[in-house]
Amino acid sequence: MPVALARLRVPALYVGVLLVVVGIAIEIAAAFALDVPQFGAALGEIGAVVWCVAMLTAVMAPGARVEAAVCGAPVRGMWMVRRSPATRRPSHGTHTWARTYGVDFVYGTGKGDVGGHVAGGFSRPGRYLGFGQPVYSPVDGIVVHVTDGVRDHRARTSFWGRAWYLIECPVRSLGGPRAVFGNHVVIRLTDGTHVLIAHLRRGSLRVQQGDGVSAGALVAACGNSGSSAKPHVHVHRQDLASPYVAMGLPWALEGRGIPRVGDDVGVRVTL
Repeated sequence: MPVALARLRVPALYVGVLLVVVGIAIEIAAAFALDVPQFGAALGEIGAVVWCVAMLTAVMAPGARVEAAVCGAPVRGMWMVRRSPATRRPSHGTHTWARTYGVDFVYGTGKGDVGGHVAGGFSRPGRYLGFGQPVYSPVDGIVVHVTDGVRDHRARTSFWGRAWYLIECPVRSLGGPRAVFGNHVVIRLTDGTHVLIAHLRRGSLRVQQGDGVSAGALVAACGNSGSSAKPHVHVHRQDLASPYVAMGLPWALEGRGIPRVGDDVGVRVTL
């Protein structure tokens, strides 16, 4: 069941939205006495039902019942966990785009987000200390997909910024992985599953599709692209390469297990 829902969930959301839009368009055309089919309302209602059912499975469906893969940390230094499946599952409130077991890393420590003390509101991402910090591959594997060129937008951390963020998130979801994850990399592991690293800085990617990478290899820099309130690194594991139809899979940090929200997780670097 979890696999089937993962394959159908996002396509069903798109179909539902499309049916609603077409239904509304037909009704508008009919209101202007145009010669159009008279089933616009019914089409819109069907679309709304499809969308609602898909959304229900996005927040209430069961997760994958497989063993967690052990991965390395994608960051080094002062980093803490802001979202984790150890605290809530799905960790981002939704199973869409295979984010069930996603973990968000923010530059800072358990005592507070370092970037939050420097910038706020709609500040430029460069004012956050995490922006531009190196991001490393957490696994050995082959790069199967790379997206770059998405701009790093301003933060959404003030009251009005978060209000805007809540409005734009559903809109971004309609834009696909590029709009949701921004600049991102998908790496295929030796077991055939995949790890996605997201919200990377535009122009910072050091890998290309087809490259082999080792755990700990530099792949990019932390950015604020895609559906992101402030600079951070998002990592999750999925079964297929495409987030459209992939199912989220559990994973854990080597020597740490599944980190919880507030945990300091960055690999310490001794100089």
